[in-house]
Amino acid sequence: MNIKKSVLISLAFMSVTTTVYGKDISVRLNGNDIGTSAIIEDDRSFVPYRAVFEKLGYMVEWNDRRITAKNKDTEMILAVGSSLVQISKNGETTAVDCGNNVILRNDRTYVPLRFVAENFGYTVEWNGDSVDLYSIAEIPVYDGKHEREIKLDMPIACDAENEDFKYISEFIRRNIDENFDINKFAVYENSSVNVGGITNLSILSLKYKLNGFRTDSGYDFYIFNNEAIKLVIMGNPLCNDEEFPDIKYYSDEELKQMALEEIKLYKNEVVEKQRVLKKYKDGKYVYGVVTEIINTASNIGREEYFEIE
Repeated sequence: MNIKKSVLISLAFMSVTTTVYGKDISVRLNGNDIGTSAIIEDDRSFVPYRAVFEKLGYMVEWNDRRITAKNKDTEMILAVGSSLVQISKNGETTAVDCGNNVILRNDRTYVPLRFVAENFGYTVEWNGDSVDLYSIAEIPVYDGKHEREIKLDMPIACDAENEDFKYISEFIRRNIDENFDINKFAVYENSSVNVGGITNLSILSLKYKLNGFRTDSGYDFYIFNNEAIKLVIMGNPLCNDEEFPDIKYYSDEELKQMALEEIKLYKNEVVEKQRVLKKYKDGKYVYGVVTEIINTASNIGREEYFEIE
């Protein structure tokens, strides 16, 4: 397992000579738009100070062209027209030249985004039309024996409906497993709560697959309004297929037919659909088939479960 924590300080930047306006450069935090745009000066991105500091969870004060941003661990002081930044952390105070002055544009104060974000423990990526910030969380070392529950200080964007999991994947790669490959996981949504036809709360499960079978090991992301707000690590998601024995394979069609042979249909009942489940549990590879049956007269449905090891 690779646990990463990054606190980087950017020291060398070119002086500001040109400014690019007229093009909205969106700023996203863990995939979520923070509601403000960056401006570009000499290929460096600047953002309104209050928007970025508050989204990063810091209290902000403005006093006579001086900005103070702080939380319980860190304090950063910047001044308009100066590139010197005072940083206080763990009882120590240092002055750092960030290479770019804090600037005033159209009566708004802008701070250098990369310097601010990286000094507060975030990595920054430039994508042409947007700037992405990713949180580098301190996740406990996982011992492979117990579940780990992690409340995400910064929600992570997730679009389960369109199967867009790039930000969740990026979070796992940066914080837990740098070799994470979502294709090695069975991804599905469950425990949905619907209000007015809209899914407000669900669990997005990423379960590691062994020989194509879904295991109990993996990640459960708790999703609220398309944002992951909590992560639970289940079992050991960093398994290796080579550690497990070969198995007898059945095709989906073979399994569905085997399940149908065990089912007794009553008057007016027809099979509506079937789905195949493949689970690795308690050291065994288990095939399961769920057959959904509907009574065409009463419109009452039932399910039959068939299982083979």
